[in-house]
Amino acid sequence: VPVLGHCLGGQLLAQALDAPVTCAAVAEIGWLGVDVSDVPAQRDWFGGRSAFTTFQWHYDAFALPAGATAVLTNAFNVNQAYVVAGRHIGFQCHIEMTRPLVETWLATGAHELPVESSPAVQTAADIRRDLDARERTSRRVDHAPYGRRLRRLRARVRGGGTRRSRRDQRDFGARRPFGARRVDRRSGRDARVARRGQARDGGHRPFLGPREPR
Repeated sequence: VPVLGHCLGGQLLAQALDAPVTCAAVAEIGWLGVDVSDVPAQRDWFGGRSAFTTFQWHYDAFALPAGATAVLTNAFNVNQAYVVAGRHIGFQCHIEMTRPLVETWLATGAHELPVESSPAVQTAADIRRDLDARERTSRRVDHAPYGRRLRRLRARVRGGGTRRSRRDQRDFGARRPFGARRVDRRSGRDARVARRGQARDGGHRPFLGPREPR
């Protein structure tokens, strides 16, 4: 079954494939640009785009899993998305954003927002600027990877079953990625989970999934 994870989902998927998740080089909050770093991925995953603007809200970042192909990058954090075995994809960014989701995060994460925008972290006002147009752009961007995933799932169903083949097991480490299938429903608390992932001594504990608010 193809796996797709956003932000915490991409981090959980990376950890399931033995790649570390650590403090990001630069925290990112708001609408920021990313570049498609792999030419085939422009066609296969991003509708021919070489770059686009997407939503970010994170303090931690994943390293590239062994055998994965880096497909998105930007100036702040080099690993923005990766593909495994041509069918599984993990994002650091959020291509799935809608106006209600953005407004929810702005309300619950208001204490994390700056008074003035910087290149990597935006104010609430800047995040809301042209929000309807940004949502429409996100819908066009996310159509390619979501549509690809649905086409593969439908093909497997038409093929008579969803049992994982030996090739799938070999390419994907013969393991079910921990938590990765449920990550989209949990993405609303990415930033708070990431911040609580920091240990008291300044190190980082492994992500084991979202916790209830304190």
